[in-house]
Amino acid sequence: MLFFAPKLLEPRILDALTEDWDLAAAHAEVADAFGPAPALDPRLAHVLRRCHRTSLGAATAEAGLSAPRLRTLARETIGVPLVRVRQWRRLRIAIAALPHRRISEVAAHAAFADQAHLTRTAQRMLGRSPASLR
Repeated sequence: MLFFAPKLLEPRILDALTEDWDLAAAHAEVADAFGPAPALDPRLAHVLRRCHRTSLGAATAEAGLSAPRLRTLARETIGVPLVRVRQWRRLRIAIAALPHRRISEVAAHAAFADQAHLTRTAQRMLGRSPASLR
């Protein structure tokens, strides 16, 4: 993700495609550039950490939140719906695997329903097809 920070004279790159990238690292980079953000609710942080390993419903129940409250908390705190965060995480996993596997295998590996689902998501979120990202 490329963005222009007001304190910097040149663009900075958030390395969102590596496996070690996580929300805390992105949060720290943005805080360095723009100043500190409000603290992330610990219940939301728990759901964000767990939602790629388990269902969103299970992660929500573990955090002691109702689904509507979680959606509101996510929108208010991080500014995007959780479904978009999960799609972005799956897309990152897919992009990292593209050089090593066929697109259909990448789609399955990244938990997309099928290759067409991966292609539609990549087109919508990146404006490019998975084949063009190889």
